[in-house]
Amino acid sequence: MKPWRHYTSTTAILYFTLLAVPVLLLVTMNVKLKQLKSCPSAEKETEDPQHLLVSLMTHQRQALTWLLWREKQQPAGGILADDMGLGKTLTMISLVMKDCQNQTGVEDAKPQWLDKGTFNTSIGFFLVFVFV
Repeated sequence: MKPWRHYTSTTAILYFTLLAVPVLLLVTMNVKLKQLKSCPSAEKETEDPQHLLVSLMTHQRQALTWLLWREKQQPAGGILADDMGLGKTLTMISLVMKDCQNQTGVEDAKPQWLDKGTFNTSIGFFLVFVFV
């Protein structure tokens, strides 16, 4: 085997591809496997956020549980891909409300952002329009 300095750039790229990429894939897969082990069960449900005017259905509470779990993972986020008409919008609004409820830590008081229609986030403002 030649010393490293004698390899051409094509050979070095080939060795990197054959040796380093599989190792990186194994490390990544190990991290993902650990994340999956902490995934909540399909039957686990999160209670409705406070001040939500309607009750969530069972599948929406289960989706909310999964979404809250995904928000804590690295990278955060996920894809909510329910069939049309199952309430993805309400589930996402519930996620925002639950996240605000968890950040403030105030369980009883009505959130200030709910009164004003806006709340400050780390990246800007989120507007809430309520049509009655």
